[in-house]
Parts: sequence; C-alpha cells; structure tokens
Amino acid sequence: MKIPDGMIFQNDPELDDVFRADGCRARTLMAMPEIWTGKAMTLLQLQLCIATSEKKESVLLAKNATAGKNEHMIPYYTFQLLDGSRRYFRQVGVLRGSQFVGWQGQVILPEQVAFTELHWETDYPDGHYTLGDSSSRELWDPWCTKPGFNPWDKSGKKGWTINKKRVDVVYAYRFFKGVPSED
Repeated sequence: MKIPDGMIFQNDPELDDVFRADGCRARTLMAMPEIWTGKAMTLLQLQLCIATSEKKESVLLAKNATAGKNEHMIPYYTFQLLDGSRRYFRQVGVLRGSQFVGWQGQVILPEQVAFTELHWETDYPDGHYTLGDSSSRELWDPWCTKPGFNPWDKSGKKGWTINKKRVDVVYAYRFFKGVPSED
C-alpha cells in the first residue's frame, strides 16, 4: 500500500490543540480510507471530518479527541468526504499470539484483515496509535517529527516527542461496503 502524498499529521499546527495532542487514534482511522483510495484529505476535509465526528460523543469525544464505541463512523465520514462512497472499516478483533481473534473468540483469517492499528507503550500513560498493514507492520505514524509540528505542553514549554517503546495491542480492521450501523 502506498501512502498518498500530502497526508496531514495529527500534530499539524493548523489543527486544534486537543486533536494535535491526543488525536492519534482518530487520525489513524481517517488514514485508512486515504490509503485505500490513494487520496489525501485536504486540511478543510480533515477539519470537517473531526467536526462531524465530534457531533456524537460515541464517535469522537471533543474534550480529549478519544474515539468512542462508534469509531467506525470516522472512516465512513472520511470515505464520504474523499469520494462520496458508502464504505467503512470496522474493528473486528485483536492479535493473540500469531493470529487474529474476533470479539466472540472466532479466528479471523489474515486475508480478512485490511489494516491493523498498533497501540504503542510510550512515556505517557495513554500510549500512541499508528496504522499498520494486514501483517501488523507499521505503515504510517500520524505524529510528524518535522520541526514546527510539536505542540506545546500545558505549561507552554517546547513540544514533546513520542518515545515508542513496544507494541502492546494490535487491533484488526475489516473493510465493508454500505452504511454502518451505530451500536
């Protein structure tokens, strides 16, 4: 899979401070359709996706940019903004040992996995999410390390870096066509 040129990072200076600091999971969910279609969202599209997602706390909680139980709506909104299609990705399980296992204990075949979301243990208690391919190799990190991208902390000090120590959880995502239901 090729990463489209111009993908916007979660810590882009044009985004609000909350999303810049804590929006890694939501940004990886938006990146799935971008990579799938080969089209990067514009800044305006990304801001619209965030605003649409924040309308329901079960999708994205505005106060801390946390994806909720209806997180699958974020990729749906992204597809809608990119090409108007009715498609989405949904979390279907987790990696246990060397195989993916669904939420009811069923085995998920590797060919059923479109993307993975890697949760990294870091120096911060919430950790960090990056986007992986179907074999759990990191494809894209929503955190940009270029100068000028690091948000400041609450005391106004210079921005921070993310020290990714190890992946502690890998979530599997499948591709679906149609309009997703909200749980």
